[in-house]
Amino acid sequence: MPSFPTIISLLAAVAPALATNAKRGLAYSDKTPLDDIAVAKGNGGAASWVYTWQTLPADQIKNSGLEFVPMQHDRTGVADLASNLAGLGAKVVLGFNEPERADQSNIPVAEAVQFYKDTFAPLKDSGIRIGAPAVSAAPEGQQWIKDFMDQCGDACGVDFVPLHWYGDGAQYFLDYVTEFHGWFSLPIWVTGAHLRPVSNL
Repeated sequence: MPSFPTIISLLAAVAPALATNAKRGLAYSDKTPLDDIAVAKGNGGAASWVYTWQTLPADQIKNSGLEFVPMQHDRTGVADLASNLAGLGAKVVLGFNEPERADQSNIPVAEAVQFYKDTFAPLKDSGIRIGAPAVSAAPEGQQWIKDFMDQCGDACGVDFVPLHWYGDGAQYFLDYVTEFHGWFSLPIWVTGAHLRPVSNL
């Protein structure tokens, strides 16, 4: 699991001006302070959903009042994905985490495409929205997701593409979002970001 500050610190600063928004979520790991859930829900609720890089929610998430969005982080338990999502009543699922990286889900493009065709795409019959695998913004991540989408065609059922970005300055981030969107013309979910330094935001 990558180590990066979540966007919740930004939510804390601007929450008084925000209403609950389905587009705002919290990336929550076992290293995330419990206070972040309260901040995410505070002042009318700056965030409405949460993910944990896992298919099933941690105990502290179950009663948080935030919608849990499951993630199939890697190959582990992929055969149980449909039954796990049915048990949760999930409406959305996130796919493999940074599959181009050996220290993350580490899945070759062709294998990921087959997983999506066999396991993810059928979830659409249950009304579940499907996120593509979430790659890093490194060149190998960019190439991985381009190859994945090319090999999928319309067969993988992808509804949106998660985006990770770690770098310097908000303008570079915004430029990358624009470029990334242009590759696929699908909705984007920013599920991982670390902007340095914070004063550049």
